[in-house]
Amino acid sequence: MNWIPIAISLASLAISLFVASNSYYRSKPRIKIMQMNDASGSFYIKSYDGVHAPVKVITLSPKMERIALVDVVITNQSSLPISIIEFRIENSMPFNSDSHTIKNFTFTYKNNSKVYLGSSDKPLKYIKPLCTLSPYTSEEGYLSFWLDSDNSFPEETKLTIITSRKDFNKTIYIKNHYESQNKYEEPVSIRYE
Repeated sequence: MNWIPIAISLASLAISLFVASNSYYRSKPRIKIMQMNDASGSFYIKSYDGVHAPVKVITLSPKMERIALVDVVITNQSSLPISIIEFRIENSMPFNSDSHTIKNFTFTYKNNSKVYLGSSDKPLKYIKPLCTLSPYTSEEGYLSFWLDSDNSFPEETKLTIITSRKDFNKTIYIKNHYESQNKYEEPVSIRYE
């Protein structure tokens, strides 16, 4: 009996199974979410300069206070593109294509020292849904969540990413908390996008 054709057929079958399983594994939806520098770029903003200033021009933009800004890097580890539809955290409005964002923030403390997040020349960069990550690419930027309640925001919370292929969950950390003393002064520039 000739075993060579049988051995060749079995080897061919094994190679085909390996290639198919490898292709299936690489195309599975996988996203990696990272916060850089021990989450030092993420902020809970209770108030900022001008948030309660009288409105001179009526716009459709809301007065956003109690905002969680989360600095993340999102990497698509799949061989197929993945579209991000929405981001969610507990006790907040979802961050999606309809969400308002603020280009920059200024905080004034009791001793009149100021802290700036972004500027008119270099506005904050957001990862705003709907966006598509190509295979094996990364996107860095802020996620913005308008919080529902006046309660203090926990340092640790669950982030849910709703995509076209699967929902992903990740624990995120927000360690920096800001509250301005100049809430009622007229803002220097229009901050809404």
